[in-house]
Amino acid sequence: MNARFKPRLFQDRWLRRQFFREWAKGLGTKFGLCGLFSGGLIVCVEVWSLHRLDHSTRLFAELSVLAAVIFILGDAYACQRRWYFPVLRRTARRCLERMRALSVSSPIIERFVHDVSFSPRMEYRYRSGMARSLRETVEALDRLCCTAERYGCIGKHVFAANEEPIVRSLRLLATLPAEVGDEVALRPVLAWLQTVPEYDPEGWSLSPEVAREQVRSSGEDRID
Repeated sequence: MNARFKPRLFQDRWLRRQFFREWAKGLGTKFGLCGLFSGGLIVCVEVWSLHRLDHSTRLFAELSVLAAVIFILGDAYACQRRWYFPVLRRTARRCLERMRALSVSSPIIERFVHDVSFSPRMEYRYRSGMARSLRETVEALDRLCCTAERYGCIGKHVFAANEEPIVRSLRLLATLPAEVGDEVALRPVLAWLQTVPEYDPEGWSLSPEVAREQVRSSGEDRID
């Protein structure tokens, strides 16, 4: 992987938040917690009913704890390996689901999520010099989805009015070689991340069409 950029979990607040979110949702963590719960429940029932704890039950509880630890740590390893690419992959998939819930259609973003999810070439490009641009693009997509969701019924218009830096970055990623693509593709999305606020109910950065849609929706609500 190019030495210019290596994701550092405890120096990257957004990546850290996504890591713990995906870790908590992982199958290994869920299985581990189920094992802890079932082992603890059996121990409690036996102690409550028999007022003692058999050797076999104690052994089962110890094995449950051991299996839970293995599952949970295994899930954490699965999330952080290959420089946290699995975390970016899961976050991108979740963003696509949120876009569909907002009725947003963006072929370029959808193709990007598909490539991140299934293309070994995308992972190779990530590890060979395009780590930062991919990471910043996924963060921008996640942040835009968050903001659009908070606008409710006009969220899809907010998304459409503000997706251009992400789309531009994705086009550069698709056309430029990995040696130069990281730095060039990073510029539009990084500038967007540094200037865009999280949420502004007054209509931050909205195009005139979106602003008119917002006013029209407010008027319809008052009429209803």
